[in-house]
Amino acid sequence: MTTFQQRALTGVIFGAIMLVGLFWNDLSFELLFSVIALGCLWEFTLLTLGETAAYRSRILLYTVGTLFYFSLPIVNHFVFFTIGLCSTLSLIGNLYLIWKLFFQPEKPLSKFLIYYTSFFYIIFPYFQIQALGDNLYNFPGFNPILIFIILLLTWANDTFAYLIGSKLGKTPLYPKISPKKTWEGTIGGAICCSLASVLLSVFLIGKDHHGLGWFDYLVIGFMVGVLGTIGDLIESMFKRNAKMKDSGTFMPGHGGFLDRFDAFLFVIPFVFFYIAFFRSIL
Repeated sequence: MTTFQQRALTGVIFGAIMLVGLFWNDLSFELLFSVIALGCLWEFTLLTLGETAAYRSRILLYTVGTLFYFSLPIVNHFVFFTIGLCSTLSLIGNLYLIWKLFFQPEKPLSKFLIYYTSFFYIIFPYFQIQALGDNLYNFPGFNPILIFIILLLTWANDTFAYLIGSKLGKTPLYPKISPKKTWEGTIGGAICCSLASVLLSVFLIGKDHHGLGWFDYLVIGFMVGVLGTIGDLIESMFKRNAKMKDSGTFMPGHGGFLDRFDAFLFVIPFVFFYIAFFRSIL
């Protein structure tokens, strides 16, 4: 089997699993993103802590416990406080990673920051995904459409940025971290991502999901375009420091969990904050 055939077959299987997990029911939705969160966390510990089995096992154990805790029905009684706290910590943590990306890209995280980062970078976004798609917070009923759209937009942004960058790209975006990214591709990807978001909202779901209209989806698309690229750069920073090409090998020809979901997980806290808090004061 050629590399192209391997990538194509893996992509088809991956797409089918994602669609079934997203839309079958709320349990499959929760299970899908639990697996993704655990896979991303396993790879994050590999990138930041190396092959030390003790560290990886410890991270995995407290992650399983955390995900289990967040899945308990009793959390619904404290969901406003819990998700508000998670959102605040996620935003602070992600802003720190942006600062680190541009000012200390070659300095490894301390052990304390690795543990803290594992929460706001992966676990808290998992909880926000559940809230947006699975009857938590003030979003009643199981409705995974918004999460599906954000996933589509993150992958569309990568595709548009690559296509535009390969044709028109001349100015490197951040060659120290990602030599192939260009300003032309990044700007073009963000614009196309914003337009694609509006088109999806108009032609696929109308304006009733979470009360969002076309302007909200324009904002979300722009956020995905800009912040998704930053999320890619942050994962590239971790991989470069670890001297690894891919975060893992769970998808032959496509890399690991983090390679597929780094931008998505990084964007989620910002989108959630916009929907749950910012729009409520407008």
